[in-house]
Amino acid sequence: MVLEALIRAAHFIGIMALYGALLSGHLMTARELPRAVVRKIAIIDLVFWFSVVLVLATGLVLWFGVGKEASYYLKNGLFHGKLTLFVVLLGLGVKSTLFWRRNRIGDPADTVAVPGSIKAFQGVQLLLLVLIPILAALVARGVGGSAAG
Repeated sequence: MVLEALIRAAHFIGIMALYGALLSGHLMTARELPRAVVRKIAIIDLVFWFSVVLVLATGLVLWFGVGKEASYYLKNGLFHGKLTLFVVLLGLGVKSTLFWRRNRIGDPADTVAVPGSIKAFQGVQLLLLVLIPILAALVARGVGGSAAG
């Protein structure tokens, strides 16, 4: 019981760190940025990916180890929707990560033009990260399962 509580706490901390990293990067992003700011966002992006690993690792442990039986989740359409949204969130993050990593190197005095798609992807990621916990709460209440109403 204590182990499950610790894993759930780590899962929630990972989610909060994930949201914090996304929000920070989004708020710092503009059409043009000094390379020094791009470097800071690249570091924030690393926090995003470390958070992803924490959320995935603890989520898998909850799914297959200490939570409800795995079959409970496998039969739930909303759970599949939640996982799909998470994969989309990660996919959108890849383009941003590649951009930040590619542009962090160079003269700190340079200005970097940021494609509008980066800011748009960040906004969509933030929206998805609001929707995912809503689906999770519904799944936890049995909504979306084969026997749920």
